[in-house]
Amino acid sequence: MQKNWFVIMPLLIGIAVAPILSAQQMSSQLSEDQAVGLMRTINTAQMGWFSRHQTFANLSDLEQDKLLSECEEILNSTGIDSASVGGYELKVLVPFDGRHYSTSLTPAQGCGVAMFSTDQGVIFRATALGCQ
Repeated sequence: MQKNWFVIMPLLIGIAVAPILSAQQMSSQLSEDQAVGLMRTINTAQMGWFSRHQTFANLSDLEQDKLLSECEEILNSTGIDSASVGGYELKVLVPFDGRHYSTSLTPAQGCGVAMFSTDQGVIFRATALGCQ
């Protein structure tokens, strides 16, 4: 039963916390809160996918998942594992065996806050060297 809570709790937390972002909101640069919300949504979708398939999913598969359906009109996919969104480049990388994933949300240009996450579900905030 503990294993089920490991999967269910992140899903419930992600659904409760992740903001719903409209296409109009995403037409300009993401705010830091919106970037964190998007990363939480992706982490939650990954946990949901993993609970059903015992592997993690690439971005293309996640876009078809119900947990990312709220984001599909704001994600401009540029490949199976990447998209542009609100002045950022989003990448979801999954090795061939599907046992891990890493997600990055980095500014498309210039300085700005970047976000990174892995299959552990921890979101890291970073800035480029030389940026304030």
